[in-house]
Amino acid sequence: TIEVLLATVEEANELPPGLEATKRKYLKLSVRDTGVGIPVELHERIFEPFFTTREPGQGTGLGLSVVYGIVKQLQGEITLKSSENHGTTVSVFFPTTNGSAADIDTSEVALNHLEGTILVVDDEPALSNFYKIALEILGFSVVTLNDSQQAMKVFESNPELFDLILTDQTMPGLTGTELSKRILAIKPDQLIILSTGRGDDQIEIEARSLGIKEILYKPVNLKALKESLKKIFD
Repeated sequence: TIEVLLATVEEANELPPGLEATKRKYLKLSVRDTGVGIPVELHERIFEPFFTTREPGQGTGLGLSVVYGIVKQLQGEITLKSSENHGTTVSVFFPTTNGSAADIDTSEVALNHLEGTILVVDDEPALSNFYKIALEILGFSVVTLNDSQQAMKVFESNPELFDLILTDQTMPGLTGTELSKRILAIKPDQLIILSTGRGDDQIEIEARSLGIKEILYKPVNLKALKESLKKIFD
């Protein structure tokens, strides 16, 4: 059995930690089932990007992390109550307003109004899919490629197509810095974010000297991605 419930919450003691001090009214959207439940040891991990209990090839583990990012972006909260053989309840708390746009804090959602086309280059399909989902939520059009040499050919065919390029550093064929160097030789003002799992000063020095605007360090999450986008578009 699956139940969907919607209720207004005004009492602080009915709100999850972090919301009780806001003194705001919230709408609580809950989805409750009578299924097999989720083991307690997994509760703290279900919103992690790429975490999944499914077999390889059956899921990316990105869905709940994207939901979590959306809820946080809306200044809300999401909670989980579950135990094995006793079902699961997921509740999302949305802050309400009195109808006045002046009361809405837009600092966290400003990126939703940006437009543009982004080329994502990463040889890991799961990671390029994560970028695609996250960037499309923020309002961008996204092209993803898992081959850096193919990405170079796509760019050469239309250098003005992409407002931003987000590329991984460690890839077969061309590394991120090698790809960026070739791209910037054609279009010196091209905006580029380089993603790397190595906290290597030499890579950052090389990237900055080439004209790469931002370095995004792995593991990447929605917050870090948004911060990089804010910096590069500011």
